[in-house]
Amino acid sequence: MKIHSLSRYHPYHKGQNPAFDHISSMLLAFKKGEPQAVSFWLSRVEQKIKELMGEQSFYIATVPSSTKGKHHPGFKQLIPKLSRKFNVLNDSGNLIKRDETIDKLANGGNRAIEVHINSLSVPAPVNDKKPVILLDDVTTTGNSINAAISKLERAGYTVVAAIALGQTS
Repeated sequence: MKIHSLSRYHPYHKGQNPAFDHISSMLLAFKKGEPQAVSFWLSRVEQKIKELMGEQSFYIATVPSSTKGKHHPGFKQLIPKLSRKFNVLNDSGNLIKRDETIDKLANGGNRAIEVHINSLSVPAPVNDKKPVILLDDVTTTGNSINAAISKLERAGYTVVAAIALGQTS
């Protein structure tokens, strides 16, 4: 499945990356749930969803943090805002849960797709309306977003679009 990337992301690297820009800064602020960053990304995500989905109803899922039970604060704010603009079938929360923490790649962790798949869980759909838009903050290898797609589809959902706010360059 094609991953629709809304921007290029240039990692901060402790302030040592000369390519780090405003968009990359807004991605880091979004991960922290800063309101101006949530608004910044909301308009971009809305535009992409309109382009891909029109008026169709859908579920929203987000790729969770690599930490067990943690979701990015930006997505916690973004989903209810999207629910006011679209017919989102699960406006109260995410469909995907991280059941085991996986170490960050920067810390020597294994980020193979199988590691992601084994650390995620998804509930079965509650009705026959199963289209899902999957959101991720940053994608690098695509392993976490592809693992989330696999888990959602195994649970009975149909992922109709995968959108990453940023693609690591």
